Amino acid sequence: MIFMIYFILIITATIVCRDIEDILSNPYGTKAHGPQKSLDELRQQMIDLHYANNRNYFDNITYEIYNISQQDETSARYTKREIGININSQLINGRFYRLENPLKHFSILEPANGCNNGTVLTRQSAEQQKCIIATNAGFFNTKTGDCLGNVISNGKIVQKPGIHNVNFGITKDNKFVVGYINISQIDNFDQLVGGVIWLVRNGLSYVNISETLEDMATQETGSTFVTVRAGRVALGHDAAGRIMMLVMDGASAYNKGPNLHEMAQLMIELGAINAINLDGGGSSTAIENGSLVNYVSDSCPGSDIESSMSRCERRVTTITCIYDIVEQNDRGTNEKTLTVVFGTISLIMTILVVVMIIAFVLLLRKHRSYDFHN
Repeated sequence: MIFMIYFILIITATIVCRDIEDILSNPYGTKAHGPQKSLDELRQQMIDLHYANNRNYFDNITYEIYNISQQDETSARYTKREIGININSQLINGRFYRLENPLKHFSILEPANGCNNGTVLTRQSAEQQKCIIATNAGFFNTKTGDCLGNVISNGKIVQKPGIHNVNFGITKDNKFVVGYINISQIDNFDQLVGGVIWLVRNGLSYVNISETLEDMATQETGSTFVTVRAGRVALGHDAAGRIMMLVMDGASAYNKGPNLHEMAQLMIELGAINAINLDGGGSSTAIENGSLVNYVSDSCPGSDIESSMSRCERRVTTITCIYDIVEQNDRGTNEKTLTVVFGTISLIMTILVVVMIIAFVLLLRKHRSYDFHN
């Protein structure tokens, strides 16, 4: 009798456990709520979320702070490399830039007419600050041209919508801040731009975790955003406090380019401690001294030729900018020179007017004296 009771309890428990697994792995029908997830996938997702939540809760850390390189010269010192790697049995080219002295040599720039007044070419925006190196930066609404995410440019708060996506910024006390920040912290930034997906955190890939934490509606690719092969742009820093920028070519139409897991690994291999993913795809743009230097994937307007000769730079919103202080000082010197010149001209004109008045008065007196004697 006791044996039969145990047997019934075991059978009942087995059925209940299976039902629980079924509910966990597929609580809703696939037609209304998408594809099923296996229990292993759900468990892994819960592990990832547990890691993220515990880190944020116990350490109160949703971002990383890092000291900027204190090298301070008038000219920007940077290195650039052309990269060629084999991804998915295809040769993918890219451009890598490392700014040795970010202080006073790096900016996030909005379009000259503002962040919500249409898109412009990266090289056009680069003219504002005479950028030596420029890349496209933050995401934007492709229909309206409005910037998306937080944007601070040279201390000016352009917008702070509070969207829960990763940010890369430089504070007013010269520190890198990478991660998720709230609106109350934004006033302390000198430069700030929002991305989608935190690629590298403390030297390790953070793609899987950030995908579960971020507002993925900011990007327009959809559910394949992380895994799709396309042109990509990353912004980060290394252990020496130097800025890193990577622009990789690609074209999603040809399944060409790195996905975000591969992009994170590339940045790690290049020495990144923290890095974020910026707008990519057809927006991926690298400009050197006013010239486009990477392969862009957008076809030129009105062109039906499928070749690299028919590709055109896409109009975007915010950009990254590496520039020389010398250029800024030269501009200030020129302005001072013009002020001195105009001041000198004004003084000369004033003296001439005074001389003419004196001459007129003397001539008038002489004329009256002549009339009196006659």
